[in-house]
Amino acid sequence: MTTTSIRLFSTPLRRHGFVIALAVLSLYLVLRGTGAYPMVFADEWLYSKSARLYPLAESVLPSWLYLALFGQTSHCGPGFLGCARVLNVALYMASAPFLYGIARALYSRGVAQALTVAVLLMPVNTYTGYFMPESMYFTAFCVLAHAVLACHRLPPLRYGLLTGALLGAMCTVKVHGLFLLPALVAFMFYLCFTGERDGWLRRFVTMAGAAIVTTLLVKTAIGYVLAGPAGMGLLGSFYGNHATNTEGGGRLLKLIGPALTSLYGHLLTLTVVLALPLATYFAHLTAPAQERNPDLARAQVFAGLMLGAAVGVTVLYTASIADAAPGEGHRLHMRYYNFILPLVILLAFAPLRDAPRRRIAIALVLAAALVAAVAVPLVPTFPTSFIDSPELEILADTKGRLVILACIQLVLVACWAWRPQLGLRAFGWVLLPLALLSGQFIASKVMTRQQTASEYDKAGIMVRDYLSKDEVAGVTVAGDGGGLLRALFHIDTAGADFIELTPGAPLRKNELPPNRRWLLVVGPHPLPATIVPEIRTSDYALIRLQPTQGTLTRIGMDNPLGSGVLTAVDGLASPEPWGAWSVAPQVRLRFANPLPRSLRLIIKGTAFGPNQEEDFILRVGTHQDSFRLGIREQFRVFDLETDGNTTEVTIDVPKPTAPVSIGQGPDQRTLGMALQSVEFGSR
Repeated sequence: MTTTSIRLFSTPLRRHGFVIALAVLSLYLVLRGTGAYPMVFADEWLYSKSARLYPLAESVLPSWLYLALFGQTSHCGPGFLGCARVLNVALYMASAPFLYGIARALYSRGVAQALTVAVLLMPVNTYTGYFMPESMYFTAFCVLAHAVLACHRLPPLRYGLLTGALLGAMCTVKVHGLFLLPALVAFMFYLCFTGERDGWLRRFVTMAGAAIVTTLLVKTAIGYVLAGPAGMGLLGSFYGNHATNTEGGGRLLKLIGPALTSLYGHLLTLTVVLALPLATYFAHLTAPAQERNPDLARAQVFAGLMLGAAVGVTVLYTASIADAAPGEGHRLHMRYYNFILPLVILLAFAPLRDAPRRRIAIALVLAAALVAAVAVPLVPTFPTSFIDSPELEILADTKGRLVILACIQLVLVACWAWRPQLGLRAFGWVLLPLALLSGQFIASKVMTRQQTASEYDKAGIMVRDYLSKDEVAGVTVAGDGGGLLRALFHIDTAGADFIELTPGAPLRKNELPPNRRWLLVVGPHPLPATIVPEIRTSDYALIRLQPTQGTLTRIGMDNPLGSGVLTAVDGLASPEPWGAWSVAPQVRLRFANPLPRSLRLIIKGTAFGPNQEEDFILRVGTHQDSFRLGIREQFRVFDLETDGNTTEVTIDVPKPTAPVSIGQGPDQRTLGMALQSVEFGSR
């Protein structure tokens, strides 16, 4: 090949290589997700039904812009998930020009292009495979970051209006963006304080005030336009209920321990995954002002403030749910801040002036953290998850891989402390490419495994294809675990419901849902002898249900004696708007008139704490039957024969338990079940 031909080949490649690389990456991400079944539950089902099956005004999630856009995937019919993934990829790749713009302010064109492609290969791209807003949120952050850094010379008012508007729009993709507002205001303080000293405070007040007001106004305006008055709330009902679920100062004190545990895990994780980028970050940040590149300094302060705010919120959230279930306090919810990590990588390769003492001090601190991560050990003390923490799952999902990664990072940090360029070259040419390639290999394997249908996938798809649209709305799915929501995802209708069964337990006759057309039982759950399924396979059974005949009388436990149907209620606490708690070993209901001979009795409620694993005993005259309730409100249906004179129904509570005795608040009442309603009538 001649020199001329090499030039002819290399010039177009240099000119169009960046665009070609982005196009290839886009195609790869689309193909990687093709044919895979959904993965993340309950999140994917919650976002899918909120976007596609319900009016936006009824959504509990305040992600109005995301829901409105992804609601259009309904036009794809049963292939809506595939369309959502393609849309995710398009939105994710739309971040490229903004990432490139940030990098180009610091590096040459070729380096900026290479780094842009590299950071787009980071594990944050795994979220393109889910019906979730993470990809759109990532791009929204990149747009915000580019505007914040590239437009800092704008007049204070215009700068505040611009950045506030972008953050407000970002909050309608995920409401978590609100928690970045303090970090944005702090960056504005830095920007004004380090600029011209004359009038800096006035500039800051103008800039920050405009940003705060505009953020809230834009968020509210978009919510109102898309969802009406329901879209004007700050956090939405889903997050708002969690935020207000506190028990005063005592509860806050209890969060300190779990918060410190979570913070420890996140700090060690960031050190293990990003040791060298963090080393360069702190080296630049601690350099004398005269040695710092102003563009780099602004970018690093912005990245640090945003990462700090996001990690802080993640830690507090994890601490608040630490006692919700075993292991919750040790979950590393990196997906609440890993959208910022590509920016940290982008800034890692900026040249550093010679400052050996500062480098050695930073290297020693990071080395201590790496040793601590191995000694604890970080894994399995903090279990990894491909959804929650893909970076750690890909690089160090076992203790052995953690040790190897920590040793590699120690060597790189030592090289960097000795010769900065040597350490950066080793990171940029060895560890980073290997980590990115390893990540894509593992991500592809995970998505390939998801192309095999589970029993819940098969059952949900069968129901969707077998029943008409009207009939599908009357389906209830019975089974155990997250598979229930997987089946509902495929059934894809607003009317479908589910009931939870204990793994492997038989379906009891009193668990058949009332006023439903069909019951889909998934998994190895033996059926009552009187039930003959319409369709039965080794994975599931589809049962046609008989609707209730006649009219039932309903008694709400929020006012049990109000209708006069009951003359007395024993064993229940004072009524609340939803119903009443049982506070005794037995609940007794006395009726004003005898119950029908052929009686249908329906109770609706939930069980508290230890009672969820135990049998309640219902007694009506000489008849008794056992039943169970879970944490989610459920119906239990009893068809009984009485002597025509019975006026009393009792329910034995298996394990009345005071919440204070199991660390679930100060309530000293012995709770067993939350009884919401009782219905009865003739069969």
